[in-house]
Amino acid sequence: MMSEKDLELHNKSENTAFSVAAVAGHVKTTSIIVKKNPALVDILGNDRMMPLYMVALFGKADMVRYLYDISKKMTGDFWSMIIGVGS
Repeated sequence: MMSEKDLELHNKSENTAFSVAAVAGHVKTTSIIVKKNPALVDILGNDRMMPLYMVALFGKADMVRYLYDISKKMTGDFWSMIIGVGS
């Protein structure tokens, strides 16, 4: 029921609902949220961490695979900017 922009809001810990669901390992929930707002994959959370990095730290293998795939295997514009590809 949340709007695309509302999904980008951060909680007190600076995480989006998408990041929280991802860290919890809820692949189905995150897939529903990201369909509404694909930009959430690239929104930094607590300590400026990417959602993919957060789920890797928590050892959520299924979620890591899912986020890696929807991040275009970390080759999109945002990822290129972060890791300095092409600079």
